[in-house]
Amino acid sequence: MVRVIHGGGGGLGSDRPRKLLSPQRKDKLVVSLKLHPSVLGRATPKCCALANPLVKTTDRETAHESLRKELDTYQFNYLNQLISEKKSELTQLNIEYSKIVDNVHNYEKVHNMHFKSFQRNLADAYESQIATCEPEPDDDEVRRFLKDDIVTLRGAVENWRRILIKAKQDASSKKHLMSIITKDLKVLEEELHLFHGT
Repeated sequence: MVRVIHGGGGGLGSDRPRKLLSPQRKDKLVVSLKLHPSVLGRATPKCCALANPLVKTTDRETAHESLRKELDTYQFNYLNQLISEKKSELTQLNIEYSKIVDNVHNYEKVHNMHFKSFQRNLADAYESQIATCEPEPDDDEVRRFLKDDIVTLRGAVENWRRILIKAKQDASSKKHLMSIITKDLKVLEEELHLFHGT
């Protein structure tokens, strides 16, 4: 409800000019406002929060602290899980590396065994004045057997050498990967230690 009061008073419908009480009150309005109770009842909590900024700040700080703790917990668990995965991976790589190293030693023995046999047969071939491994019409049974043996052993030496080289490459790759994971683990554990310290 709004009541408008012209400054200086005066009755309604008065035609007579009246003397102003003060020059400063000329053409001024006095407005009186009254709010109905139903309007006051529609005031929102947001309005109250604006009226009391301390409450809003406290709520915001509480929410921020809760979110920070939630993210910290997630990060802490994530680091622990990642470290556990890397340790498992490193353990598995160690097992695989040990097997490959054992294989390398065994392959070397087999390769060397075939290579020595091949060299002995070559020495016999030189003694027998064999000029080629290809069959010849005048070859007797001993010469044919020696030639076949040389060809077979030559193929075995080549095959085992390929296997040995591949095994050494695998061992080198595993060892390099283990070195990388070990460094990663060290970084992750340091990060977890610093994170836990905070």
